[in-house]
Amino acid sequence: MKKLNEKALNKIIDDLIHNGKITTDEKKILYQYKYNMDKSFMNRIYYLKKNLSNLIISNGFDNRLSDDILSLYTEICREYPTTGPSSIFNGLIR
Repeated sequence: MKKLNEKALNKIIDDLIHNGKITTDEKKILYQYKYNMDKSFMNRIYYLKKNLSNLIISNGFDNRLSDDILSLYTEICREYPTTGPSSIFNGLIR
């Protein structure tokens, strides 16, 4: 998977929305990401991760995320491990 900058992530999400291999709940989360384009990129990443995490918890282990969404979620967590208020200081620590 490519580096997830804003442009690349928007393209991936557009592709996933038009792909029939994801669930309705997953599509709702992706649409919410697209709907909030007026927010900052990191804010949208934060809520995308949060909403996908909540979906994982509410579905339990029996109904896991679709493979494409799970791959996206894993990559987002790898590239943007902290996206909360404390992440402001990540640049200062490096």
